[in-house]
Amino acid sequence: MTLLHPLAAELEGIDLGDARLERRAQQIAARAACDPAKSFPKLVQDSSELEGLYRFFQNERVKAVEILRPHQVATAKRCAEHALVRVAHDTCAFRFTGDREGMGPLAGKGTGFYVHFGLVIGDGESRAPLGVVAINDFVRSQRREPISHSARTLKARRTPREEKESAKWMRSVDVAEEALQHRAAIHVMDREADDYTLLSELVGNGRRFVIRGHPERRLERGGEKLQHRLDGASAVFFRSVCLAERAKPKKGHAARGERSATLSVRSASIELCKPQFAQSDVPSIVLNVVQVYEPDPPPGEEPIEWTLLTTEAIDSVDAVEAIVDHYRARWRIEEYFRALKSGCSVEKRQLDDRAALVRALAVFAPIAWRLLAMRTLSRIEKPPSAATLFDEDDLLVVRLLASKRKHQMPTDPTVRDVMLALAAIGGHLKQNGDPGWITIGRGHDDFTLARVGFTAGRAHGL
Repeated sequence: MTLLHPLAAELEGIDLGDARLERRAQQIAARAACDPAKSFPKLVQDSSELEGLYRFFQNERVKAVEILRPHQVATAKRCAEHALVRVAHDTCAFRFTGDREGMGPLAGKGTGFYVHFGLVIGDGESRAPLGVVAINDFVRSQRREPISHSARTLKARRTPREEKESAKWMRSVDVAEEALQHRAAIHVMDREADDYTLLSELVGNGRRFVIRGHPERRLERGGEKLQHRLDGASAVFFRSVCLAERAKPKKGHAARGERSATLSVRSASIELCKPQFAQSDVPSIVLNVVQVYEPDPPPGEEPIEWTLLTTEAIDSVDAVEAIVDHYRARWRIEEYFRALKSGCSVEKRQLDDRAALVRALAVFAPIAWRLLAMRTLSRIEKPPSAATLFDEDDLLVVRLLASKRKHQMPTDPTVRDVMLALAAIGGHLKQNGDPGWITIGRGHDDFTLARVGFTAGRAHGL
């Protein structure tokens, strides 16, 4: 399995229309990869280099899409090793302090902007992230407030499709498909994407998807609800799972402690009719539905329920299980957002406007992916050999640095062994459990700097 390459490979062939800008982009990315969480002034060697960095991000000739393009190409190459990939789509809010140009209101308090991402995930049980193929930033003109159904309907009728926020899902799918050169991909989205116009566009364009839907939506105007149809279906199989703790309420779901749950899974085929004001010429679409539900939750606990709308077949237990697993892969993009925010400190970047910040985000996108990929492979039940991600010189440098922290790495290490060594280099203590983003980042910083010095010394015969 080829997953990680030196970061230089994620910028190979970058074309910004100016060789100087291209060299600057590679220089900034190399600096950022050495210590992703550091502020820009601490990343560079002197004031002239810092001035060049700021000029690069403020340069209107530099397009974020062109910064990301080499990483998209590298991602497509990694996908060639997979019969099928998933593309998880979701939106992340980036909050910034101070008066900066191009910002808009965010949910709750504060200002910033939103970015819609498409993250490619491998088809195996490890759900390894393969790269980012879509980035689309946007702002809201005003903070979302509760409005009546009639007011919402009137607004929906008056707003052109291309101006609607929901259109970002289709744009992201199109960009992802082009970047992946139309390899077999299943697009995975959360409940926000349960929109008839989007669903009909995806079906009409032959896109495969698994989208979490609303069980109370009606199959036709004034007709039967989806949940009623599913209630008449028998469970296909059962699954016992351990639910992780949710320390804080999130996306309308209450906080919960860690607990086990016995889940039932049922499926059905449906015809979904066009709602009255949907901006679509398609009168109806045929979809399959898989529902994961908890029939007997503990007293006082919110029951688990996923209602998944899909183009995938449901003609066998294996097929239904695959749909559930496709949706479970969506959580990887939530971890990616944490890598961007905690591992790369994107929200702490001191740039004056949204356009500059989006250019910086395009530089950090591959770096955050690389951190996430290393962490993901270190946590699977049987981590692969470290040789799949690190060469002999990498391992030599890690071993030397870890030994200074009195951490001994095994003779034939796995990816997890290397990750624990990197965490130890970053100051992590074994008794504190699995390392977090900050300690991994620190260890990775020291390793990267030492590796650069090692290579330079070898080139000079040292």
